Amino acid sequence: MKRSLYWVIPILIIFLILIIPKFASTSLGKPLLIRGLEARLGAKVTIEKVALSWFGPQKFEKITFSNADVDGKIEALESDVPFWGLSDLGSSFHLQDGSFSFPTYGGGQIVQVNAKLEGSEVEATGATTQGGHLSLKGKIYAKDDFDLALDLKSVPTFALDQLLKAKGLLYQILGPTLDLTGTMVYNRGEGTLALDLSSTNAQTSLNAALTENSLTLKEPFLATFQLTSELGASLMSHVNPLFLTSVEGKNPIILRVSTKNFLFPLNPFDLAQLRIGSATLDMGQVRCESRPALQSLLKLLKSPRGGDSINMWFTPVTFQIKDGVVQTGRMDALLSDSIHICTWGDIDLIRDQLNMFLGLPADTLAQAFVLKNLPRHYVLKIPVRGTTQDPDIDTSAAASKIASMVAAQEIPKIGGTGGKVFGGLLNLITQPKEDEDVPPPNRPFPWEK
Repeated sequence: MKRSLYWVIPILIIFLILIIPKFASTSLGKPLLIRGLEARLGAKVTIEKVALSWFGPQKFEKITFSNADVDGKIEALESDVPFWGLSDLGSSFHLQDGSFSFPTYGGGQIVQVNAKLEGSEVEATGATTQGGHLSLKGKIYAKDDFDLALDLKSVPTFALDQLLKAKGLLYQILGPTLDLTGTMVYNRGEGTLALDLSSTNAQTSLNAALTENSLTLKEPFLATFQLTSELGASLMSHVNPLFLTSVEGKNPIILRVSTKNFLFPLNPFDLAQLRIGSATLDMGQVRCESRPALQSLLKLLKSPRGGDSINMWFTPVTFQIKDGVVQTGRMDALLSDSIHICTWGDIDLIRDQLNMFLGLPADTLAQAFVLKNLPRHYVLKIPVRGTTQDPDIDTSAAASKIASMVAAQEIPKIGGTGGKVFGGLLNLITQPKEDEDVPPPNRPFPWEK
């Protein structure tokens, strides 16, 4: 009896080996396969027909999948990988007649998608419901060795947003659709990236060098984009030293980034490693909603145009980023069409801390409080501290200093020698002096031209 078991066990093992792929293709085994796919993709999956074998090919027909961001349908997917390589279907495959929709951000569909990877050759084509197309061609020799050419026309931005795991930020910057052409060449730690992008809200070109973990600029980077209310709200949730709740640009914003000391970390992105040696942001004229703290500043400066919605006109600002800290130069602004202010300082993006100053220049003080004989470049500094989410403008010290300057100016008007002498002494004590640490203005200001 025991000897007969020696024959049964190998036969049973051979039987199981032969039947496992067939079992996975049946109505009993298919749910187990689908459950594994759902766990890996984070999506609800259905497959109408499965045909598996030990050495390939593996065939799937009428596949659907859906999650919060994308709904997809694929008519047929075939791969030559062996059964034990099912987790690596992307190494060799044929995809026929796929369609993908992105309901979260403005809809949009990519349809008639056909793709294949055979050996080192890769090719993918498709169309969009906006009348555009997509094409990807090239060679993939290994994960770190490839040469690809890309041509996208009127493609839903969220498709790229999801691929890069940008969490909706690309959609906010670029708008609903984009056109993108370019090449990417990479060979074991070195490569190049050349892209031309035009979208609903932005235009830019990029000529960069790739390393294993970072991207550097071969040419200065120039981008123009429209500051929409959605993008403005997103930016204000991260960097908001002026207590604004919404910002919308009247004209395209211009961003210029120098090649000097630029490094963009990849795989993964790390804010602490991001370096921008020199960049300029020109926001121009914007319309924004202000919070109570900024309203109190307007009241302090006796603005006749307070309101919740105000105009702001900015000068270009230079900045650099190192170790997660944005170091900004002086940016002057015309607030509510009548009040000149300025800002400068540091924003620690990692620790979420502000170390900035809001400045009231001499012309603003003279206009609001009829102060005379102020040094031309004098700026009254107001500290801005706190977090990027909840900044704090300390106006109390500024109000006290302004009151003392007004008092010193008013006493001589009382008359008499005593008033004049006391007023002169008080002027000597309270006479404002230019601080050496206040950055100089970059004139002429755009509203002066």
